[in-house]
Amino acid sequence: MNLISYRWKLRKLHRSRAKTVEAYKRLQDNARKENKAQDELESLVHEEMFEIDMIDDDIESLESRFLIESARKLILPIPEFKTDGDAWVESRITGRYRLSKNAMTEVRTVVRKERKERREGMIMWLVALTGLVGALSGLLAVWKS
Repeated sequence: MNLISYRWKLRKLHRSRAKTVEAYKRLQDNARKENKAQDELESLVHEEMFEIDMIDDDIESLESRFLIESARKLILPIPEFKTDGDAWVESRITGRYRLSKNAMTEVRTVVRKERKERREGMIMWLVALTGLVGALSGLLAVWKS
């Protein structure tokens, strides 16, 4: 999964979450205006909570998958899968495992550090290459004159 598709999917899930919240707010407001029974209002609230939990679960799973793939592309370690450890948590909705918030923070930190180190190495080579080109053009100018 590349960064563009990740961001697109994440934005789509966040929009879906916002639309769901707005839709249930309208339903609850209409139910209050029509003086519906308290049981119906509570039912709407529970339905909203369930749907929001499903979307939040999808968001967290997507974020976890993206971080794992990012770490693997950079050949970095990811936390060992253990059902009884702190690094992996089971989804209440799907039953699938994903990285916990703390583990995601640790993996994200390692990925950022590795990308920064690689970027700094490339910048050093670029600076050296620019200096070499400048020196060669200076020598060429002196030699021509």
